[in-house]
Amino acid sequence: GGLGFLTSVSEDDVDRALDFLEREGADEIGVVAVSMGALAAGRALALKPRSTVRALALIGPVASVPTLVRYNGRRLRLPSFLQSAILRLGSWLAGAPLKEADLGAWLWGTKTPLGLFLGDKDWITGSPHADELRGKLKFDRDATYAGGHDEPWNPELQEKIRAWLKEKLS
Repeated sequence: GGLGFLTSVSEDDVDRALDFLEREGADEIGVVAVSMGALAAGRALALKPRSTVRALALIGPVASVPTLVRYNGRRLRLPSFLQSAILRLGSWLAGAPLKEADLGAWLWGTKTPLGLFLGDKDWITGSPHADELRGKLKFDRDATYAGGHDEPWNPELQEKIRAWLKEKLS
């Protein structure tokens, strides 16, 4: 089959998509999660592990919202009090404490094979997020592709993901 992407920031969306695939008879699913979608997929699978999910590919993942705010706040030269305010405002808008959004903590101990795919010019998440996740999780595949952040259309990335998923899904 083809390679499809679900762009989402809600674990409920991920759950609904997986429920649909399972109702349709899918028993070997590879989840491909991009950027903030990695947080959604990680949270969904942490709350409701599924034996049908045989692989989770994380493309330019956000390791945690605090890391996202801190890294980009420094890059944009925002004072720390503004970074804290952004995190508080975001939490208020989301209706949830974003300081607790931590992909490494959610996926720690998972038995699902994990793949990390990072663009070599990803300035939004990039190596700070990848390094944080490498310190917390074991990756079955850790690959770099020529490109930036949030490029699911990137042919090199698609080729690497397809090859890895082919290994993981029989």
